[in-house]
Amino acid sequence: MPRSALVRGFTAVLMLGTGLTGLAALTAPAAQAALPAPDSVRMARVTDDAVMVRWDEVAGATGYVLQHADSVDGRFTTIATTGQRTVYATHTGVDTTKAHYYRVQTLEGDQRSIPSEPTVASLSAPAASLPDGGVIDLDFGPGEVKVGATRINANSAWGPGQRIGFVHTARVKGTDRRTDDPVRGDFVTVGDTELVIDVPNGDYGVDVVAGDAEGPTDIGMTVEQMAKVARTTKAAGEFLETGFDIAVVDGQINIEFAGDAANLSSLVITKKAERDAGEEPTLWITGDSTVQTYGASVAPQAGWGQMFDRYLTDDVTVTNRSIGGRSSKNFISQGRLDSVLLNIRPGDYLFSQFGHNDNSYGVDDRYAAPADYKEYLRTFVDGARQRGATPVIVTPVSRRDYNADGTAKVSFPAYVDAARELAAETDALLVDLSASSRAYLTEIGAEEAKKVFLWVEPGVYPNRPNGTQDNTHFQEYGAVQMARLVATDVAAFDDPLAGEVEGLDAASS
Repeated sequence: MPRSALVRGFTAVLMLGTGLTGLAALTAPAAQAALPAPDSVRMARVTDDAVMVRWDEVAGATGYVLQHADSVDGRFTTIATTGQRTVYATHTGVDTTKAHYYRVQTLEGDQRSIPSEPTVASLSAPAASLPDGGVIDLDFGPGEVKVGATRINANSAWGPGQRIGFVHTARVKGTDRRTDDPVRGDFVTVGDTELVIDVPNGDYGVDVVAGDAEGPTDIGMTVEQMAKVARTTKAAGEFLETGFDIAVVDGQINIEFAGDAANLSSLVITKKAERDAGEEPTLWITGDSTVQTYGASVAPQAGWGQMFDRYLTDDVTVTNRSIGGRSSKNFISQGRLDSVLLNIRPGDYLFSQFGHNDNSYGVDDRYAAPADYKEYLRTFVDGARQRGATPVIVTPVSRRDYNADGTAKVSFPAYVDAARELAAETDALLVDLSASSRAYLTEIGAEEAKKVFLWVEPGVYPNRPNGTQDNTHFQEYGAVQMARLVATDVAAFDDPLAGEVEGLDAASS
């Protein structure tokens, strides 16, 4: 899709508000669409007067309808329609100190699917707080309550007054087995709805008890779009006792449940202690296959993150968490950003380069339209800053792709623009690797650029008997050159990290 069409579509969405009448709502179709409703409808971001909602792509959809209500059982009205490639929309002009519920329908021509299960947006204010000691102890079910715990029963609904509860209580059932164990004697069985727990941003440990004294249990938990508890079965009288850590960036812990008998007995959520700065800063790098560190088995392939430390002093540690096939979306959903945020320290840096795989329309695990990519990247920025680290946005590195006049083309221009816009909006440090790599590739020309990219003649490397012609990934020499370009931008920062750059004068171009 041309960038102009994407911009026009997103601008139209941003203009939607509760009082806007310029866009006609879709009328009820004559027949129900055969396609399912989207999965994982969830809040992306809340501001003082707007809620951005996103959902998973549905194969074959021609568009989507976002609907809003003031209560989970209220009257839902259409506030936005989108095209097939736009799996997000923004509801503007709303009071976000109040609860807002959303659901989405898939469009197939002029037909709509059934609505998705509703989700709820967090509040812009007031901020959530923790009990003294930083522990939230939740005992689920209608029976006896553990001393010191808070009862959460099947009818406990999340809301501005009770900021712990279920989005749709009609999907939850409570059972009391009347044993002498207040935790394991009762439970709730959760169906197709979310458990929402508002907490201050930060890092938490979560301990889980799930089971039924008299019946089987089948439960899994996805937390903030990350699989945190694998689907597990337990026989009657057996209990799953497990735990996980979670880095909260958006002020909420959202838990979705899987399994035919998701019997939840207890959650204990404990705020982790604040971390101190390390003796020296760590530079965390997150990105895709153009940034990744590679082993000898795939020589001579390399990523620029693999080579970056050669342009830094020994006073900086580099930890490269980049991995192939990842976008800003699935780096989050697979728990990779979560792992970084649970370890990053004050004084550290978080470099993030995505865009190549975000462009993969039709691959739902990866795809993020440019405006949605921008919001996923915002999670990297916010998560780093909340933990005292400095975010650095890196625009997508250019591919070996040339215009007729010999100038290198802009790769993924809409994503490049979105990254630049986010850096400007958030005052984040920016490495414009798109611009610098394009200038470099224009300077050396298409033929010389084969030495930069993974162009290998047959028989040179045993692992590549037929050779390789790859215009996206780098040979070791090319990875070094891209790392040099990144370091050149860093050296110009108004930040202490600039003083840690070295070796540029000796680098060959």
